[in-house]
Amino acid sequence: MAPLLAAIHLAAADRSATFVVELGGEAQGDAYPELILPACLSRAAQTLIEPFIVREWPGCIFKGSDSVTVPLSAALLDPTQIALEIDGLGSRIVIRRAEGLSEIRPGPGAHGLDLRVWSPPLRRHRIIGAEALRALALPVIADFTAVSPPVDYLQYIPIGGERILIGTVLRHEGQAAPRAANDPFALNPLHAALNAICS
Repeated sequence: MAPLLAAIHLAAADRSATFVVELGGEAQGDAYPELILPACLSRAAQTLIEPFIVREWPGCIFKGSDSVTVPLSAALLDPTQIALEIDGLGSRIVIRRAEGLSEIRPGPGAHGLDLRVWSPPLRRHRIIGAEALRALALPVIADFTAVSPPVDYLQYIPIGGERILIGTVLRHEGQAAPRAANDPFALNPLHAALNAICS
């Protein structure tokens, strides 16, 4: 998601340029809804994501040794809205996919932007109608209970109609567990990516 948002931001800043976004063959960063904490973002980054927010909550929940309600608003970014924005820009943003992409190769006169340092954790999503979770009023941004490797934590996102979007976040090989319930910024590398993009 970060490379696509970067391209949208740069296209707005320079309306005469064309931007090429090179993504790996597996679209890990642009194919799923993203739960984000706007309070962790700069004002410019908040402005960038605002058109792509489809749901908001006044807080969120961390579940570790204790269940803690955090008074930070949470927002759900919709990849479909981002894709529609890019489609609306026509040929000004070109998306390329390459299996096993290891090098950014911009064309003549172009600049490469490598955001893989902020690559998101691998994850899976499914939507269920879980009786036990139907009363959930706030999203659970991280549930570290009852999980084992390679699963790092779960997310539960109420999306209406008594449905819950469950995100299973997997740890990269060799990656340390981000078990920092007191640091919501660190849980999602998209926070750092968006702040850097808009700085």
